[in-house]
Amino acid sequence: MLSYTLKKDGPFHILQITDLHLTHGWHYDEKTLAMVKDLTEFAKPDLIVMTGDVITDGEGFHPDVMEHACREFDALGVPWAFVMGNHEGNYNFGKGMREKKGEFLLAHSKNVLFDRLRRHLRCGQLHSRHPGRK
Repeated sequence: MLSYTLKKDGPFHILQITDLHLTHGWHYDEKTLAMVKDLTEFAKPDLIVMTGDVITDGEGFHPDVMEHACREFDALGVPWAFVMGNHEGNYNFGKGMREKKGEFLLAHSKNVLFDRLRRHLRCGQLHSRHPGRK
């Protein structure tokens, strides 16, 4: 069983972000990530939850986009979690694409809430990363 120890007494603040739509080679990705950084510094959350469509990667599987996003989120220094949305492969991008992307993220995560994907689910599956744990 996984556990999490709160760093402080008092409220637990969650920053919820959705629909970043990061993709391969688009100029506005850096502006989007800069806004996420600014928002994180302003809100000072204990956890960031990204609720779907973090990436828009429909043409196929591009690990470099996912690796870049993971590096940027890790650099925020706040534990973060995500829910896969339709743009992470929940619709007609080919058999197994959603699982392939999920398996990649699980393999490249410092920490995850789950150690496997539940392939029979058609809805979003929550995953998380916590800086500092391998």
